[in-house]
Amino acid sequence: MRILYPLLFIIAISGCANTLKTTAPVPSPEQAVAIFSLSWADQIGTPPGHQHTLNGIDFSLRDKHTGNSKTFSVYRIAGLSKTADFSKMNTPGDGSVFAVGLPAGDYEFFRWRVYQGDYEIIANYSPLSVPFTLKTGEVRYFGELNLEIIREPNDYGYGVFQKGTVNLDQSASTKERDLNLIKERYPALANATIELADISYQPQSYELYGDEGIAVLRDSRVIFHGVKSRNTNSRSF
Repeated sequence: MRILYPLLFIIAISGCANTLKTTAPVPSPEQAVAIFSLSWADQIGTPPGHQHTLNGIDFSLRDKHTGNSKTFSVYRIAGLSKTADFSKMNTPGDGSVFAVGLPAGDYEFFRWRVYQGDYEIIANYSPLSVPFTLKTGEVRYFGELNLEIIREPNDYGYGVFQKGTVNLDQSASTKERDLNLIKERYPALANATIELADISYQPQSYELYGDEGIAVLRDSRVIFHGVKSRNTNSRSF
């Protein structure tokens, strides 16, 4: 039962905010379609067998004007099937592709979370913003949003999340991989004109004890966050 905790947490926390409404990814003059992939790459720095299990990641997307948000997840839960559509080639990690119908508007990916071990959630405490704009009738591919994870030994010798960098990959090879997967899953997009979105974004890095902070959560509460110094904070997240 313990391995299901991250999934239950996602369900619980997702109900705390207004949900961004999405529709089926069908090209239409009445809506836009956003296509993207989410992934993580795990840089393991301690010997095998001394890692806290990473059960999955998620990124949250919101409407910049209403604040309504929706979370998209990639799971790797021990003993259960994973939802990943592809694996990272050079380092351990998984990714999934997504396509959603959205009204025209301004949006941004603003939050990431990592589910580590049985009960611990790691999240960005400092801001993240990967902004984009959608216009009615267009189908846009945004690329692969990847969280590169660096783990280092804690006081007990276990490799735990210490640093992370959010990268955006819009390369031709990544686009080809993602669109092949999406067109197979959604036949309505097979013959659609899909343009590459113009996104202004520089990789954002986070460090547990650095200026760009990471929060550690248990039971939906922040038990620690590192922004410039070691701090504790019990606010809801």
